[in-house]
Parts: sequence; C-alpha cells; structure tokens
Amino acid sequence: MYDLNQKTFGENSAGAAHSLRGLAHAYQMRPDFPKAEETLLRALKIYETIYGPDDSRTAIPWTSLCYVYDQWGKADKSAPCHAHLVSMAEKQFGPDSPYVIRDLTAEAQALRELGRTEEAVKLEQRMQTIQAAQSNPN
Repeated sequence: MYDLNQKTFGENSAGAAHSLRGLAHAYQMRPDFPKAEETLLRALKIYETIYGPDDSRTAIPWTSLCYVYDQWGKADKSAPCHAHLVSMAEKQFGPDSPYVIRDLTAEAQALRELGRTEEAVKLEQRMQTIQAAQSNPN
C-alpha cells in the first residue's frame, strides 16, 4: 500500500504518510519498536510539512509515536512526546481542557519512571485541578 501511494501521490504526500502509519502499526504488533519509531518519524515529518507542526492532524502520528514509546518502555522519549501532545491540546482547547488529561497522565507516569517525581506530582496536581473543575463547573 505504501509503495502504491508513494508512486501515485509522491513520497511526501498525505497518502504516503497515512500508509506509513499503517506500516508502523504492523511493526508495533510484531513488536519491532525501532522500525515502528523510524516509520512514524517519517510519517510525522510528512504530516508536519503538509499541515504544519501544530495542526491537529499531526496529533495522529504523534499519538501513535507516544504509544510506541510507552509500549517500548522508553520513558525518556515518552515524557517529551506526551508533553508535546499536551502543548498541542492546550493550543487547540485551552490549558484547562479535559483533553490534556490523557497525555498529562502518560507524561507523569513516564516522569516517575525516570525518577523525576516532583515534576510528576505537579502534573498530577494539575490533572486533579482540571478534573475538579469539570465535576464542579461553578
């Protein structure tokens, strides 16, 4: 599929990037995390070239990449990856949006794995504040 999309639409097309994401998923299922990472980074570069680095469509390969890092046990790559997704969600939905909670949770977990407990605690406190505001909107 990737070869066909690449030949039809070009190496830096959305179709090629979409096919790369599918290929990365196959590598992830094997699991061949280095290949999945390499493939997703290629897809991400294409998405960012086409749509821009902060476009919501680039969140798709970013999310996949973070998930690979989580599964792979690469907390040193997972924490900044999730932090990037938090930043993207903040720009789109605001800093107190519940959309940031998933990636704040994953970032905090990765930070704990890295022994950066104080940073993790701050993120967890932020999550609690957001969740409390959602359950008590007044």
